[in-house]
Amino acid sequence: MLDSFWLSLIAKMIASGALVIAVALIVERTGPFTGAMVATLPLSAGPAYVVIGIEHGPDFVAQSALVSLAVNTAVAPFIVVYIFMAQRFGLVASLSAAAAAWLAGAGLILHTAWSLPASLAANLLAFSAGILVTRHYRTGPIPQRFAARWWDMPLRAALVMAVTLAVVLGGRLLGPAATGFAALAPVILTSVAIVLHPRQGGRTAAAVFANSLPGMFGFTAALAIVQTTAVPLGLAAALVLGLSMSVSWNIALLLLRYRGLFGFSR
Repeated sequence: MLDSFWLSLIAKMIASGALVIAVALIVERTGPFTGAMVATLPLSAGPAYVVIGIEHGPDFVAQSALVSLAVNTAVAPFIVVYIFMAQRFGLVASLSAAAAAWLAGAGLILHTAWSLPASLAANLLAFSAGILVTRHYRTGPIPQRFAARWWDMPLRAALVMAVTLAVVLGGRLLGPAATGFAALAPVILTSVAIVLHPRQGGRTAAAVFANSLPGMFGFTAALAIVQTTAVPLGLAAALVLGLSMSVSWNIALLLLRYRGLFGFSR
């Protein structure tokens, strides 16, 4: 029988592939905002933390979540750089520049000791600044509906699952600390770009990224909840509470958007 790591890895790959394809289809039918709300749910980091918890226990999860919360700050420059690059450049150049920004930011963060309040403040500042500088890119071109070839979506799902496999195995081979670091690699956003950029163009993909920034506040809160509740309440309760926080936040953003209280594109 497969052990817990491989079962969780398979589940994570399937979830990532299904999630990103769902985002692409949602964007084509409803626009970048709703797609971004789905993309920022913790459906990639969640399975990674299940693996960490099963192998190392709640104490390790709490420690890893604190590192992850700090590293999450580096997702903001990843998003911002991709948005600006995607206006003029193709997928490879845009993602390469964004990944370089993420690695540089995450590398600096890992060389600093972070407390929970400092990590939360850094996330708040980084994503608020990201929202401010990318506010003009929330509305992209009207997404096109394509007559999909039979192999189109399966191929893109396979690419997404390959990215997930590389990140998780890389963390596994490099040790438990690297696994916690890899859990916060922007796999879903990278995969969204892989699917949407060639299919809908860089400006539409960038609009999804720009609209994802508000959703990252809910993801940040979810990480903080996991960090503070994993030991006293147990892993299962911590993950359920974290997921509930992220889902509730994104639903609230959707309701506010459809009431006309935010200027984000649908």
